[in-house]
Amino acid sequence: MKKGSVVHCSLLNCCIVALMFSFVFAAPVWGAADLVISSLTVTPPNPTDKDAFDINATVQNIGDAEAVLTGGVCSFQYDQLYIRGSGTIPPGGSLTCSLHNVPPYGYCLGTHTVPVVVDPNNVVSESNENNNSQSITVTVAQSVADFAATSLTFQPTSPTDQDNVTFTGVLKNNGNVATAWYARIYDQSHSSSNPNQGLDIPTLQPGQTYNITFAPFKLSVGSQTVTMHVEQNTLGYSDANPADNDKQVTFAVTHAAVDLTVTSLTVTPPQPLENENMTITATFKNLGNLSVPLVRGQFYVRPGYPQ
Repeated sequence: MKKGSVVHCSLLNCCIVALMFSFVFAAPVWGAADLVISSLTVTPPNPTDKDAFDINATVQNIGDAEAVLTGGVCSFQYDQLYIRGSGTIPPGGSLTCSLHNVPPYGYCLGTHTVPVVVDPNNVVSESNENNNSQSITVTVAQSVADFAATSLTFQPTSPTDQDNVTFTGVLKNNGNVATAWYARIYDQSHSSSNPNQGLDIPTLQPGQTYNITFAPFKLSVGSQTVTMHVEQNTLGYSDANPADNDKQVTFAVTHAAVDLTVTSLTVTPPQPLENENMTITATFKNLGNLSVPLVRGQFYVRPGYPQ
């Protein structure tokens, strides 16, 4: 065999070895955890400066080895650094890590970005260390109370001075804070400081409505205006829109009276003979607004002789 052939064969072998060596170093690392944040939420989603809120992170292991988190599951950077949680996450599993009762100090009004980092002390060896962080935006709004009286109805709709009138109101919390309320109803003969009735309303969440029925009462004859007024029953809140605290209805109250009339009168047979029995039928109608339990009619065959 010639020397040139030997040298050529040796170079080929070297190239093969080099290629194999390069392939070994490019192979992925198997059997490692890989931690990511799969969801990030704030509860309540729209906190005010009166609310304490939670930031919740769901940490998922998308690797193929379990992750033992002894140095904290995740960290939250709010007004300071908070490290929370511990535990083991199997491959494909998840774990929730939360920062509870974040105090909404006054300086927190506005929009804030909160970075969240998984495995903040880098205890777990991962196949990808570059997907461990996310941020969430938290907007803290000024607390606003708005107590609205949205409707007021009454029954019966055509009352008399003898009727007990029942009023039903609908209230709504148009603000962004949960508050307890107080509602009262009064007619024009009373001032707001001396109402007919007042009722405590349970705490209403933002956007929640509430139906309230007041005990019935009588009203005098004439045009009547009845007002329902609502106000906050929780200290520390001012009403953002006092103009919608009142709801009024104006209606007429008539005098209760009976008004009976005869609407028809018939004789059967229509042309009776002498000494023939006949039947006289009368129809009565109450044109008034007061019920009559019993109506008695009298018939006169000849003037002055009731039968």
